[in-house]
Amino acid sequence: MMSDELRPGPPGAPVPDGLIVIRLGRTAELSDDALRSLKELARPHPSMFELSTDDKNGVPPHLSVWVERLTPATVAWQLSGSRPHLRAVIRLASDDVRSIPMPVDCHPLDVAWFPAWLTPDLLDTRQGSEGHAGIINLEKPPKLIRKNLRDELCLRSRAEYLDDRALAAMAGNSPAV
Repeated sequence: MMSDELRPGPPGAPVPDGLIVIRLGRTAELSDDALRSLKELARPHPSMFELSTDDKNGVPPHLSVWVERLTPATVAWQLSGSRPHLRAVIRLASDDVRSIPMPVDCHPLDVAWFPAWLTPDLLDTRQGSEGHAGIINLEKPPKLIRKNLRDELCLRSRAEYLDDRALAAMAGNSPAV
């Protein structure tokens, strides 16, 4: 085994610093200005950092992300159901998440390994699923602080908008651009 080979840690163990994580974001509900900011400035919208129902039901609750070295964006999109409303690929570094200042009475944000599940009772063992992780402690602070944290995550990340051609390439229906 090579010394730089990456393997996921046990559930809840920290993802190493320096790794890029991917969040897939919904774009259907974005305003025209927010969509333009995504496309032209590579800026995600704060709503892309809100926990889904599945994220909230995780133990512990966590914002679902994928470690890019183990799960490239194309694979993450396919593992997430190849859903056409997931048109934003958001990238941020694990150490950037951890460096966000938190109020004294709040737990710091962290990126930790969590297995991917197909259903509450069925572990996802498909190739690439081992890169699943989550941002923890995002749901604990009061509402105003959560909003500020989502804004900070936006500032520390870059987003890519997937147009129809890019989605088709990710789905394997045409060559990548």
